[in-house]
Amino acid sequence: MELQQKVDLEEKLANRDAVSVAMELTATCINIFTAISGNLLICWTIRRYPHLRSTSNLFIACLAVSDVLISILGFPFIIAVLLTGRWPFNKAICDFQGFTLTVFGAFSLLTMTLTAIARYLKVTRPLLHRNIYSKRNICLLVAVAFVISSTFPVIVISKNAFSFHPGKYICIFDCDKVGVPMCLSVQGILIITCFGPIVCCHIGIFRSVRRHNARLATSRDAPSRENTANIRVDDMKVTKLLFAIVIAFAFCWSPLIVIDSVSLWTGHYWMPRGVYMTSTYLACYSSSVNPVIYGIFNKQLRREFWKIFQCKR
Repeated sequence: MELQQKVDLEEKLANRDAVSVAMELTATCINIFTAISGNLLICWTIRRYPHLRSTSNLFIACLAVSDVLISILGFPFIIAVLLTGRWPFNKAICDFQGFTLTVFGAFSLLTMTLTAIARYLKVTRPLLHRNIYSKRNICLLVAVAFVISSTFPVIVISKNAFSFHPGKYICIFDCDKVGVPMCLSVQGILIITCFGPIVCCHIGIFRSVRRHNARLATSRDAPSRENTANIRVDDMKVTKLLFAIVIAFAFCWSPLIVIDSVSLWTGHYWMPRGVYMTSTYLACYSSSVNPVIYGIFNKQLRREFWKIFQCKR
C-alpha cells in the first residue's frame, strides 16, 4: 500500500503541467534569491557598522549565515527536481542535501534559543550578561550549537536513512531506518529544550519590564526615569524582534514537523501532494522571512539598509 502511494506521488511529480512547473519554479527561485540576498545584506551591515555588533545582533548574524548556507547548499537541488520531475542526482547528493537541511534547521532553532537566553540575561541580569557574553564565548556557544545540530544527521547518514520524498521533493531522513523511538526522542528533546527556554525567557523579559515600569512610575527622579525608560524601550524593541522571529520560525516549520510525526503511524506517503508541497515551501521560506522581519522591527538595521541601497558614502 505504501509503495503504491509513493509511486502515485512520483507520477504526479513527473506529470505536472507547464503552468504548475512554472509556478513552483518561480516560488522556489524567489525564495532562494530573497534568502541569500537578504541575509547577506544583514551580515554585511552588521560587519560594516560596529555599533550594530551587540550580542543579539551577533546571534542574528549567525542565524543569517545559517540561512545563507542552507539556501546555497540545500535549495538549488530543488530547482533541478522541479525541472525534471524526479530526483536527477545520485544517493551521495541526496545524503548531502538531507544532511544540510537537517543540520541547519536544528542549528537555527538552537541559535534562537541562545539568543533568547542572552536577551533574558541582558534585561534581568545585565552584570552577569556582560561577564558571560564576550565575543570569544559567543563563538564557543555557536560552535557547540553546530556540533549538537550535526550529531543526529551523522547518525542518519551512518544508517543510510536519507531518501528522496516525491511529495516533499527533497531528501529527508526515514524514521523507519533510523528507528521510531530515536526519531521521537530527538524531536521531543529538540522541541522541549529549545521552545521551552525561548517561551520562558520571553515571559521573564516581559514581566521584568512590566515590574520595572511600575516602579518607574513612582520614581521622583525625572531625568533618571527618562534615561532608564529609553533603555527599557530599546530592550523591548529587540525582544519583540526576536519574538517575531521565533513565531515565524515556528509557523514555517510546524506543518513539516507535524506531518513527519503523524507519518510515523500512518505511513510516509499517504497525504496529497499539495499538503506535502506546502509544508516544504513553508519550511524553505523560513530562511527568507527573517530579513523582512529585521526590516520591520529593527530601526537601526532598516536605516543602514537604506543607506546601502542609496549608495551613501
